[in-house]
Amino acid sequence: MSSNLTQVKDILSLSLAGKDVLDNYNSNKALTHRQQRQIVQLVIEYYGHKSQRLSTSQLDSIARDIASTFHREDKSTYFIPKSSTYAHPTGILYNAYHNFNRGKTKYRPTSSTIKQDPSSSLPAPEISEEEFEQFKQYLKFNDRPWEIVQEKWEKTAPYRLKEIRQISDKNSLSILNEWPLYKHSGSYLLINIDFQSVHNFAYNKLFLKHIEVNNLLLKYYQSDGGLRNREYKKQLPEICLLDENSRTFPLFNFLSTVITPKQYIKCPGKPGWKVNIKDSEKSFVLRCSQENDILSQVEVEKKKCLEYKIPYQPSIIAVGESLLSKTDFYIYFDGSLLKFNNFISCLDTCFKIFHVFDLEYPKQSLLIWTFIQTYIYEIDVDSSKKFASLARFINNLKKLSS
Repeated sequence: MSSNLTQVKDILSLSLAGKDVLDNYNSNKALTHRQQRQIVQLVIEYYGHKSQRLSTSQLDSIARDIASTFHREDKSTYFIPKSSTYAHPTGILYNAYHNFNRGKTKYRPTSSTIKQDPSSSLPAPEISEEEFEQFKQYLKFNDRPWEIVQEKWEKTAPYRLKEIRQISDKNSLSILNEWPLYKHSGSYLLINIDFQSVHNFAYNKLFLKHIEVNNLLLKYYQSDGGLRNREYKKQLPEICLLDENSRTFPLFNFLSTVITPKQYIKCPGKPGWKVNIKDSEKSFVLRCSQENDILSQVEVEKKKCLEYKIPYQPSIIAVGESLLSKTDFYIYFDGSLLKFNNFISCLDTCFKIFHVFDLEYPKQSLLIWTFIQTYIYEIDVDSSKKFASLARFINNLKKLSS
């Protein structure tokens, strides 16, 4: 391949969805149409994020690399050059790249252009309502073969997302009852499918940007007036020695000290709750020293939310002795625990749950989640939900990156 192109296998290894494609291929030695499209999507987004334009010869090289990586794949599925037979290049890689470039002002990686709007138009369904009901019943009672489950899940996404948005008393429990596969150990892949159908070119942003964001956060924390918490500031030299995956958790955990919470939660008959930094930190990531402590600590947080009549939303749980020790990560929502091997995958899935389930962010950590939405996933927020302190913090990061 050309020296300025990245191996397809390396691109896929950056994300959960890509790793799943590689794992499935290693087991089945074949790709489905959905997996072919996913490979193309991940490759295009990777180069789009780098703002690297691809020539037809480079697209041809990438198609050859795909065929080399997945031995039963035909290179012509992905790219066919212009010839006497074809007036223009074609193939699913070329066509997807061409469509991406036509919409580049909408998906340019340097600005927040995708609008957050719960009532925004959903993708057009590919199946009838009758087929949807049949598929829904299948998905209620079957979790294998997993590839069939994913295909049916993708086809039912428009109807399912519409159903979720029409629930008046919004809570994840009612959604889990209708769609129990959200509690499956592989549900992160299903959540990814749903999120991608709404925010097509945002779904892989965290995996592409986390190293860049880590470096900016570290630079900001090390600057004068950046990180004022002395205990956390002492840990920065040790964090610098960690690998990229390990340093992401402490660097993001420090956000509550620099994007200071402004929320004041009112409840009739009770003193107001002025959210402090500790509240924000625990709402973003609840830390436990051992797994057996998870449910008891969650109950404490849920009780306080109940007192103030606010929902206890899906939350990230970190189990470990300290920020720098080996840590296991979970997402807790309505009694279910999903386990993850690293913080990046856990954070990505939790963020997508809010958007797929059409849930509000926790009030205590609203600014942190809004930062993740606008700065990392580049999904804009309603103008009424913008915060001056957050805008200043983002501007400071942009100055550091220039």
